[in-house]
Order: sequence, then C-alpha cells, then structure tokens
Amino acid sequence: MRALVFASVLLAGSPLAAEDDFDQRVIEAILNNPEVVLLAIQRLEAERELAATEVERRQIAEVAEQLFGDDPEIRLVEFFDYRCGYCAQSASQMQTLPHEMTDSVRLIEFPILGEASNDIAKVSIAVRNVAGEEAYLRFHYAVFDAAGRVGDTASAVRLAASLGYDAEAIAVEAESNDVAAEILRNQRLAATLGIRGTPTFVGRDQIYDGMLNPEELVEILDTEKDES
Repeated sequence: MRALVFASVLLAGSPLAAEDDFDQRVIEAILNNPEVVLLAIQRLEAERELAATEVERRQIAEVAEQLFGDDPEIRLVEFFDYRCGYCAQSASQMQTLPHEMTDSVRLIEFPILGEASNDIAKVSIAVRNVAGEEAYLRFHYAVFDAAGRVGDTASAVRLAASLGYDAEAIAVEAESNDVAAEILRNQRLAATLGIRGTPTFVGRDQIYDGMLNPEELVEILDTEKDES
C-alpha cells in the first residue's frame, strides 16, 4: 500500500504530470477567453501581410529600372491585355484623370488572353516605335473604345491607319524582332513579380491586383508622389 501511495505522489509531481496540468490550464483559459484566439489570429495575419509587403518591395526594387526606367515622374505601372474587359474599364477610368496623373502611369503590354491579344499588342508597340508616345496613347485608348472590333493584326493596323498613322510601316514593325523581344521581356518581368492576371498595377513599393477605380488611382498616385 505504501508503495502505491508513493508511486502516485511521484507521478503527480513528475514533469509529465506538470505538463498535462499546464496544457489543461491553457485550454481552460482559451475557453474562458475566446477573444484571445481572435487577437492571436489577427496578429498572425498582420505579421504575414507585413512579410508579404516586404517581399513585394524587394521584388519591385530588383526590377525598378525595367518598370520605371529613369523617369522619376513615373510612379505607377499597369500590366494590361487589350482583350481584358477589366482593362477596358480601367482605360475608360484612366481617361477621367487629369493629364498630370495619367502621365505618371506607364503602360506595359501583357498579352495573356490568346493569339489575338498578342497580335494587338504587337501593333500597339509598333505604333509607339514608328509614331511616338503620343500616337501610342491615342491608339491605346482607341483600341478599347472600339469595344472588341479590333481582334487581330489586320484590324489593329486598320485602326492605326484610321488615326492617320503609316499603316505599312507599322505592319512591318509589328513583325520585327524588337517588338517580339519587348513582349517577351514584359512576360518575364511579370513572372518575376508574380503577376498572372490583368489589370495589375505596380507602384514603387506595392503591387495592386485587379481594377482600381478613379478614387483609388488618385489616392495611390498622390501617395506615391509624396513618398518619392
């Protein structure tokens, strides 16, 4: 009998028993204070978001020259596809902003919705290479304003011609190695940043997935300007 009592005393005072008792008290504390779990989850989510933001900043910094070039006025980059409905809405909203804001947004062709997207992107880049940046922006918005009537190389070149640009020169440039290389660079740049969809906006230290409304664009551009 004395041996049994002694064994029970030893077991109760053992590290294993103490650990079981501690676990039980923790469980009781959680059950009695469930808000502690919510606070812990919120803190974990905040820490994960902060870590993800730091990763984004490092990724953007590594390719900043490819994104923004050497122009300090460029504060936001949009990856877009001409056959993307949300990109069309984004283009429409972009035109409502003051020129001093849209001038600080760089557009990057990221054709991911099939061969037609790639064909239009090639002509778009060709317009810029042949006729300059102002012509490029005019063509860019004209494609979206055409509401789907531009769906291949031929129709894109016709649109450029209707705007008064050299159709023959643009058609030749669209098939050039330089244009193909630019699209490939854009695709690799998107992959580096983990971009898989359009539209996607990239600021100097943050990536914004999906379409942004005018108010969000203004807020982001103002914030980027202050930080720069």
